[in-house]
Amino acid sequence: DLARFAPRTDALVAVDAFLHLELIDLGEFTKQLVRWKGRRGIRQAYSTAEKADGRSQSGGESRLRLRVLDMGLPRPELQIPVYDLFGRVRFFLDLGWEHWRLALEYDGEEFHPEEQRAHDEARRGWIEGREWTVRAFRREDIFTTSLHFEQQVSELVAEAKAASSQP
Repeated sequence: DLARFAPRTDALVAVDAFLHLELIDLGEFTKQLVRWKGRRGIRQAYSTAEKADGRSQSGGESRLRLRVLDMGLPRPELQIPVYDLFGRVRFFLDLGWEHWRLALEYDGEEFHPEEQRAHDEARRGWIEGREWTVRAFRREDIFTTSLHFEQQVSELVAEAKAASSQP
């Protein structure tokens, strides 16, 4: 019912969370949608299932990803590992495109309070030293109808494409 009737952003947040907590299996969830064929909201439920990903670690990340997908950009990778010089995973990036070396992160208030900013900036500086472009977004960037987010991401993608010479 959440996938069918909740606003589409909330539907994705809910399905991502259920997947992340391993409360549902995406294949089984999608198979069960057949039972509701022709019913109100079923197209949204299928669309939600196509976009859902249990690697999303917060509602903010899910919302960020949906805004990216709504822009028509390629589906971003989630929880991208960044390795140190010894080949060990040092950090994970919320979402992005490894071939463009571009990452978008959601800094929610719960896990990224003001006193955490210096640590976050140092972490991102280290990652950018490995030839990544990392842009962080906060609630006020994502939970809005303004197109400022889309403008920023479009510019980042254009710069990343030019730098990588990958389409």
